[in-house]
Amino acid sequence: IRMSAADELARIEAELQPLLEAKKAKEAELQELGQRIDELERKKKHQLVLLDAAKRGADAESKAGEGGGSVWNVNSWHWEERNLKGWVKGRMDELFNGLEIAIPGGKCTITEVSKLEGDATMNVRKGKRRVGFELVLEFKCKTVVVDGDGKELVNADGKFTVPEFSNDYDDDDDVEVEVSLEGSSSGHDRAKDGMRSQGVPEVRKRLKQVSKELLDHEK
Repeated sequence: IRMSAADELARIEAELQPLLEAKKAKEAELQELGQRIDELERKKKHQLVLLDAAKRGADAESKAGEGGGSVWNVNSWHWEERNLKGWVKGRMDELFNGLEIAIPGGKCTITEVSKLEGDATMNVRKGKRRVGFELVLEFKCKTVVVDGDGKELVNADGKFTVPEFSNDYDDDDDVEVEVSLEGSSSGHDRAKDGMRSQGVPEVRKRLKQVSKELLDHEK
């Protein structure tokens, strides 16, 4: 009887083991599928934002008369103000969402333009255009740092904050960009140093591009 029970137990274990392995493989496959779905949903949301911004821009241009004013404003002679904030939001999303910045030992990925407050306008008068903007910006990010063996040291949420982004700056390299990161350890300090040395210049570079394109509305 003892041998029969042992044999039955061995048979059950032999049958159970591949089923458990198959279950584990299926769970991993479902997890990977879920991650892929989340990624595609994020990309879909991003593209919808871009399409909406493009539509607003096209609608505004279709209503514009000579010199940038509305159809009723012949030769853009009368004073008129057009809101460019929607265009700025769409362009910021395009340039920053999903941006990966290599830092020592890892990377910093900007996940969203989490704040865009203030004004961005174009005034037209007597056929001339004048663009003005003054904005407060915030970019959420995920920062990951590993050691030489590939062990994860930091996996934390952070932010790049721009207290003032405006057309008053003579050089966009002077734009102040603040860095913050959740957590406190030597690894987090290293990650923040990387965000400052590598991330801040990249943020400034892209803000300079937005600034140039905004001012191009005057042409």
